[in-house]
Amino acid sequence: MIPLLLVACEKSTVEVIPGAEGRVTLTLVNPTTCEDCDPFSGVDTLRVDVLVGGEVVATDTFAYPEEQASLPGTEVFGVARIEVAGLSGGRVVSGGRTPEIAVSPTADVEVPLLFLPVNETLPLNARMNVLRSEHVARRIADGRVLLVGGASPGRDGAYDSVEVWDPATGTFEGLPARLPESLAGLRADWAAGQQLLLVGGHNLNTAGQELTREVASVWSDADASIDPIGDMTATRTGHCFAMFRDRHGIVFGGNDTTDLAEYVHLESGGWEFLGVRMNDFDQADVTGCVRLADGRVYVQGRDRSSTGVWDYTQEAAELTEMGDAFRAIPGSAEDDAKFVEGAALAALSNGNAWIGGGTDLAGGTATKDARMLKAENLAFLQAPDLAAERVDGVVSPWIREDWFVLGCGYADAERRRAAPNIELFAPLEEGVTLEIEGDRDRLGCQTTVMDDGAILVTGGFDTTDTSAISAAVIVPWLE
Repeated sequence: MIPLLLVACEKSTVEVIPGAEGRVTLTLVNPTTCEDCDPFSGVDTLRVDVLVGGEVVATDTFAYPEEQASLPGTEVFGVARIEVAGLSGGRVVSGGRTPEIAVSPTADVEVPLLFLPVNETLPLNARMNVLRSEHVARRIADGRVLLVGGASPGRDGAYDSVEVWDPATGTFEGLPARLPESLAGLRADWAAGQQLLLVGGHNLNTAGQELTREVASVWSDADASIDPIGDMTATRTGHCFAMFRDRHGIVFGGNDTTDLAEYVHLESGGWEFLGVRMNDFDQADVTGCVRLADGRVYVQGRDRSSTGVWDYTQEAAELTEMGDAFRAIPGSAEDDAKFVEGAALAALSNGNAWIGGGTDLAGGTATKDARMLKAENLAFLQAPDLAAERVDGVVSPWIREDWFVLGCGYADAERRRAAPNIELFAPLEEGVTLEIEGDRDRLGCQTTVMDDGAILVTGGFDTTDTSAISAAVIVPWLE
């Protein structure tokens, strides 16, 4: 077993040999510079774990800095995740994980590992190219985080620009790609061929008024480009958009100027939008939607006629049949439903949906209530409350099944105060929750879960400090 070398500096190299010849090289990356950002501060023990399928299959500890660490379980090969934890008095105070990597007895593997104090929101040293809010933030195939569009400080304009954050270097890089026009409040979802569809949004004039748009475009991972596609049939902002199959999606709501939903599909000639009239369904009152595990779409609305499940699952059918695909909540479940705007929605592995926070339209106030929809019979179940009221929260799957990250959004229905904290929660595990304090106010920020489980927090405005650092990173840790 060949020793590891751990050096307490911004970037350190850990060499691990899991087999007779193959070697895993971990580069520890610390992209932060602040008083509390040193991951080796107070560390007296290092623990190295090897995980397969989320389970620890090998572990070992080493006195730091007296002992040199080595990788336990040298006979473990295949797809694995390596975790390095720094302990102080038996408590994990710093740590980092690799993405899932292929380990073999003969091949060399090199991978960066963010190694930081855990469960803290730490400001990045590198700044974003522009300070954005209400932008799109998505992890792309190569592990970087894509940032598209967004509103400018003071909400006096919007951006058409694109940039990426690279966790291997901790830096932001502007890209040549551009949106068809400057937009904030876009909705996005992944489609076939590593394409990200970007739909609708608004521009802003100098008075801060929204200029709603009908434009749509597609980001391609293959060549890092954005190309316009056919416009929607109506202008939309505040809408919802979900792909229900790789080549088929649906857009609901966003304004009161049309009673049509948008059906988007990929044909031989490219992406196309078609207006669909829904029967017995008020699509204009839809406030959110999420694709369920079986391909159906849960639709959250302002009332009973706009809340339920859109159940169009045939590969090909007439557009008139799409209009009959919505199943509203039954009368027996209406008393258990909560009609909200700006709720966070998540799809669970059991086929159900989780709904948390938003503005309770009955009282007009922000709520921390949460519930689950049993998609089979459209029945609602109460779920543990959020830690705090949150409107327009950003929810993303974490690296453990049915664990989610909920961040950003607003603490009030008027959207004047930023939600302060980030939550890591498991709705199917009786609401087990980890709450992490934010670094500052971030009005309109976005959170993105990276493939190693770290959380990138981008943009958002601090009305009290317009020069504040524009992004932060978190390494969540559960013991």
